[in-house]
Amino acid sequence: MLIEFTSNPGVVAGTAATTQKNTGATSGVLVGLGLATWMEVYTYDGVNLVLPDMAGTFGISQDQASWILTTYISSLLFSVPLSIWMANRVGYLRYIIAATVVFVLASVGCAAAADFRTFLFLRAIQGFAGAGLTMWWRAGVYILMTGPQRSESMMRLSVTLYVATAVGLIFCGYVTDNSGWRLIFLPNVLFAVAATRFLVRYFPDVPHPADPRANAADKLGILLLGIALVSL
Repeated sequence: MLIEFTSNPGVVAGTAATTQKNTGATSGVLVGLGLATWMEVYTYDGVNLVLPDMAGTFGISQDQASWILTTYISSLLFSVPLSIWMANRVGYLRYIIAATVVFVLASVGCAAAADFRTFLFLRAIQGFAGAGLTMWWRAGVYILMTGPQRSESMMRLSVTLYVATAVGLIFCGYVTDNSGWRLIFLPNVLFAVAATRFLVRYFPDVPHPADPRANAADKLGILLLGIALVSL
C-alpha cells in the first residue's frame, strides 16, 4: 500500500498501522493454509515411502498394499467436487477447519489401526478430508488475495509444500527405521492444532457468492465419477 505525503501525522500513522495489520493478517492466513496443506502433502509422501513396511506389518503382499494408495487417491478425487459444494454451503473457514480436524482424527486412527481393512477405511476418510486441504489452499489464495499479492502468496505456499515433501520423506524414513511407521501420522496433530489457531484468528469472513450456480453441485458428474472410481 502506498502512503501519500500529508501534513497530518495522524493520517500517516493510521495508514501505516493499517498496512502493518493487513500484512500480519495475510501472513497469518498463509501460515494457517500452509500448515493444513503441509499435513496432507507430508502424509501422502510419507505413506508412499513406507508402504513396504506397512505391508509387512499387516502381512499382505505388495499388490495388496497398493490399495493403501488407491483407496486414498480414489476418495480424494471423488471428494474434490464435493469439497467445492460443501465449502459454499457451510462457509470457507468452517469447511477448512472441519477438513483439518477430520484428517487428523483419521491420521490418529491410522496409527492405531489393528487390521488392514480398518486401515483402508481410515485412509478413505483421510482422502475425503484431504480433498479440502488440497483444493482450498489454492482457492483460499484466489479468494482472499488480488494482483501481485496473489502471485507472491502462491509462490510462498508452493515453496512451503516442496519443503514439506523433502522434510516429510526424511522424517518418515528415519522414524520408520528407528521406531515404526505408525508414528509418522502423529505429527499431524501438531500441524492441525497450529493451523486451526492461525485460521481462526486470521481467516476473514468471506460472504457466500451471489451467483446460484456457485452453490450448485454437478450431481450427475459426481455420480459418474463415483461409478468410474468404484470400477477400478
